Amino acid sequence: SLSPRSSLLAAAATFSMRSRCACTSASLPSVSMRAASPSLTPSPPFHLQLVAGADKTTKKEFKLDGKGAKDFASLSGGGATAIDGVDDKATYQETAGALGLAGLDAEETHALMKLLAGVLHAGTIAFDADADGNGVVAKKAEAAGSAAKELLGVPKLMHYLTERLITAGSGSMFTKQLTPAECGRARDALVRTVYARAFDWLVGRINTFVGGKHDADELAKQHYVGLLDIFGFERFAHNGFEQLCINYANEKLQQLFLGCVFKAEAEIHRAEGVPWKLIDFSDNQARRAAAPRHPPHTPPPHPRPPSYTRP
Repeated sequence: SLSPRSSLLAAAATFSMRSRCACTSASLPSVSMRAASPSLTPSPPFHLQLVAGADKTTKKEFKLDGKGAKDFASLSGGGATAIDGVDDKATYQETAGALGLAGLDAEETHALMKLLAGVLHAGTIAFDADADGNGVVAKKAEAAGSAAKELLGVPKLMHYLTERLITAGSGSMFTKQLTPAECGRARDALVRTVYARAFDWLVGRINTFVGGKHDADELAKQHYVGLLDIFGFERFAHNGFEQLCINYANEKLQQLFLGCVFKAEAEIHRAEGVPWKLIDFSDNQARRAAAPRHPPHTPPPHPRPPSYTRP
């Protein structure tokens, strides 16, 4: 984890070993449940450090001067924008240094910070309706829109967020104006996609650095140790679909853990006649099985229309 705030990440790592338990390489699969979302509810990672801890020159370059975490929807959504006892400036410097240790040069680190700043600004773009009900960038969000398109390098960003290009069956193309609600969904999709791809890129760069110079055949012959930290259940006053996905995935992982550690071990001991003392543990099978079930009152499917025979 790049930040002590990132407690909601499902971190995983694989360490390849050789004789005498010497670690030869490592791999970090991109399995973070927060990878696709920069929203902070309530554990803000590196992009909060960028806002709260960067120096004045960096903040001015990224249009962050005079702004705090409360000015960005993706940082203040959970209500937690600071942690007592955490020095954001020191943490920012520590994280920037860690990126260098992970193999990123100064140009790559700068590009990553610029991208994250663009994502933060893009997430604050709001939309109003014009006289025809079409979505337009709100006056109060014009500065954020200008900063986002400059930092992300997309001059026509506002057009892409308020319009959609549709291809008709004949192959002709036309532009459809989006409603304010549709514009908001397009903005959220953009922010999540850019953030997720930046995350995957960073994981790939770290893997390149820590993976070592080994070919596939050599790695296949080595033993490995896999580590998975699944803890990160969320329960807020208002829970959305994201919390459902996070908690359900964690329930599945917890069930796998219980099956491997308790149930499978007990069966092996019994099969081999080895004394085994039953361990009392909380089985989450009922919770895991409840989610995929259909609602109890699922309406019947629509009847098929009668077949039509050409005379």
